[in-house]
This record gives sequence, C-alpha cells and structure tokens, in this order.
Amino acid sequence: MKRSRLAWIAVTAVILALVSTLWVGAVPILGSRKPSLPSEVMSLAGLNKVSVALYPLPTELVEAGASHGKILGDFRSTLKNSGLKVVAKNPDARIVLKVMSASHGRHKGAVGISVIMAVHQKVRVTRIDRDEMVLPTMSLSKLAVVPIHLAATGLASEVRVISDQLVTLVRRATQR
Repeated sequence: MKRSRLAWIAVTAVILALVSTLWVGAVPILGSRKPSLPSEVMSLAGLNKVSVALYPLPTELVEAGASHGKILGDFRSTLKNSGLKVVAKNPDARIVLKVMSASHGRHKGAVGISVIMAVHQKVRVTRIDRDEMVLPTMSLSKLAVVPIHLAATGLASEVRVISDQLVTLVRRATQR
C-alpha cells in the first residue's frame, strides 16, 4: 500500500512539474497576440514597389531549356499578381535573384538547382553615421534536385515558390 501511494505521489509530482513548466513556457506565447518577427522580415513592412534583377543563368540550365527572359518575366508577373508594383528602377528596394546549378557524374541526368533571392533596400547604418546605402536586408533560398530534362520547369517552379514566400513575409510584416 505504501509503495503504490509513493508511486502515485511521484507520478503526480512529475505531471505537475511538466504542466507548470509548459504553462510558464507558454505564457509569453499566450500573452502576446502577435509573436514578434525577426528584424530581417520586419524590414519588409510596407514594401509595395520594387525593381527586379536576375543574374545570368548557368549554362547548364540554359542548355536544358531555361530562358533568362522567361524566368525574369514569370518572376515579375508573380510579384505583380500578388500586389507588388514592379518598376524598371527603384533606388529604395530591389529584389535580386541568383540561380546556381550543380551536377555530378555519378548522378547522370539530374541537376541541383539553387535559387537565392535577396531584397536590397536603402538603409542607414548608424554605427558609421552614413546616411544611405543600398544593402541586402533579407534573403531566401530554395534548393531542388530535378531530372535535367525538367530543369527549366523545375527552375520556374522554384522561382514561383520563393516569390510566394517573399510575398507572404511582406504581408505578415506589413500587418504588424
């Protein structure tokens, strides 16, 4: 009888410890209506007009059918359709895409595609008391491995996905 009672007390103590730990840990989450976003994401708040640029595509992807003009056009369209105004030149905000590819002889017929998107914005660095500089303030990246014959389609898909991620982050930051 004593043994079962001690076991019951031990189990109850463990449960209470877990519940109180979880409750104390959850209080900051439960207590705030909107959890804070990282500064990099918050730098996107109110972003509504951008210019875009795309570095030259890797030869391997061009030979597989990817087109610089098509990727850049699709990128612009995705941003426009989501409500961002895309202009020829914007000294305050520019989105730059860099695409890299890699293949390995042991995996013939496959190509790795890396898409890196950087948002460059005009900022002031108070530490050096410089009025304005255009610097990357936030970046996203995507990585995919696709059959080489689907490289153009795979690249277009990755650019669409990363563009949608950016737009989602702009909306979240703006709603804060």
